[in-house]
Amino acid sequence: MKNLTPRKHPKVEKKQSRIGELYQATNIPKVGEFSQNDSNACDDLYDLAWDPKLANKNNVSQIVHTFVLHNRREEGMILLHELDYIMKDFFPALDKIEPLDGSHWSTEQKNKFHKILMTYGKDIFYLAECMGKSMNSCLCYYYGCYKYTADYTRFKKMNKQERLRCEKVDLNLRKGDYCMKCNGYGDLICCDGCDNAFHAACISPPLTMIPDGAWHCKACAKKSRKHQESSTVGEDIVTTVDTTVRKRRSVDVSIRKDVLTRKPGSLCDKVTSTNFSLLSSPEKMGVNEINH
Repeated sequence: MKNLTPRKHPKVEKKQSRIGELYQATNIPKVGEFSQNDSNACDDLYDLAWDPKLANKNNVSQIVHTFVLHNRREEGMILLHELDYIMKDFFPALDKIEPLDGSHWSTEQKNKFHKILMTYGKDIFYLAECMGKSMNSCLCYYYGCYKYTADYTRFKKMNKQERLRCEKVDLNLRKGDYCMKCNGYGDLICCDGCDNAFHAACISPPLTMIPDGAWHCKACAKKSRKHQESSTVGEDIVTTVDTTVRKRRSVDVSIRKDVLTRKPGSLCDKVTSTNFSLLSSPEKMGVNEINH
C-alpha cells in the first residue's frame, strides 16, 4: 500500500491576459471548410477510440453492444479499435481487462478505498493514484457500488459533521464582524461579556449614543442579574442563620444569669431542682409530670 500523503498540485504561474489585435482570431473558416490537407491546420489533439466506418466495413459495429457486458463495454470498443476491428483475438484479450465498475475488487481493496475516502475526502485524482486504478474505474465503483454500502453512509455522516464543525469555526471567527440581530455590517458596538456585536439601532431598546465604560448585551446582562440574585439569596440565608444563633445565645445567657442570681425557694429554684431530680431518675418521668 502506498504511503497516503496529501497530493501536491503543481503551482500554475499566473499570466496576464493577452489583449490586442495580435491575439484576436481574425480569420475564422466557415463550417465545413476545414481540410486535413490544410498547411495551417494544427495537429490532432485527441485519440480516436472508435471509427464507425471501419466497424461497419468489417461488420462488427454491434458486436460490443451485443456480446460485451456494460462494465467492459467502453474498454471493449477501444480494444476492438486497436485490433483494427478484427475479431480473431478480441475475446481472449477482453477477458484480461478488468471490469470498469470495480465489481471484481477484493474486500481488502474495498476497505482501502473507504479508508482513503475517510482520510482525504472525495479527491478522485489522489484516490485513483493510491488505488493504482484509473479515474474512470474509481468513479464507476463510487457511483455504482460504494454509494449503496454502509461505508458510504458513514462517509457522508463524517462529511456532514466536518462541514458543521467548519461552519461553526467560521462563524466564531466572524463574530464581531457582523450584527447578530440583522447579520448586517457597518458601525457595530461589541459586548464586553461575549464576542457578539450589534448595530445601535438593533439593540432593544435602541441606543442613541455609545455608552461610556463596559456595555453588555441582553443575554450577558441577564446572566449577570441571575448571578447577583443567587449571591443575594445566599447572603440572606447566612444573615438569618446568624441572627437565630445570636438570639439563642442571648436566651442562654439570660437563663444563666437568672440561675446565678436566683433566691432560695423561688420558682426558678423549684423548676431547676425538679429538672435535676427528673434527670437523676428518668423512671419518675411520667405523663402527669410532663403534662404538669
